[in-house]
Amino acid sequence: MWRDRTLRHNAIRDELRASAREAGLAAEKEKPGLLSPRSGDETLSGERLSLGRRPADVWFPAGPGGPGGGPHAIDVAVSSGLKVDAILRSAIDPASVWGHYEDFKRHHASTEAQRRAQGLTFLLFVVEAHGGGLGPIARRVCAIVAKAAGAKDGDEVDVQAAGLLRRISTSLQRENARAVLRRLATTSVPEPSPNPAAWAEPALVEAWQ
Repeated sequence: MWRDRTLRHNAIRDELRASAREAGLAAEKEKPGLLSPRSGDETLSGERLSLGRRPADVWFPAGPGGPGGGPHAIDVAVSSGLKVDAILRSAIDPASVWGHYEDFKRHHASTEAQRRAQGLTFLLFVVEAHGGGLGPIARRVCAIVAKAAGAKDGDEVDVQAAGLLRRISTSLQRENARAVLRRLATTSVPEPSPNPAAWAEPALVEAWQ
């Protein structure tokens, strides 16, 4: 399960970073030693800590809006409204899938307060696990990247934004599908092979007697 979650997380992270760089923004992947460790049930396989801190998923040294914006640390997270502790809340208020999770991540281990004290901005890029919807902050980040891409390519911002959202959604659903296929491969029972001896003449004679 950790492997599936890690692959899905990394696919979204890589798409965001690649799109930002293609738009002409300075964006680094896995900037080490910036964020507080994840909570126990959010552990990602292979994630390395530096001095007790984990890397920022995407790091904008000059801010996603370009020079003058200050450094920003993006934390990519995938949340599900179908978890046992969230399903009732999500049924009443679908937006809580993002809002409740963003609040938890900001306050976990004082992540947001510590980053503010360091002089950098901490932004949560939350994606809903099943439908692929983005939280408010994630949509804002995508809008900034789309605006930069539009200015660089001479394209409309709406077109760039739609393309970015589509690529992120595709990355999410591709990894969801792969996770399902991996589970099917390990749980399916192969059909029994016919026993060649059953076709031997004495066996057939016995079967009809």
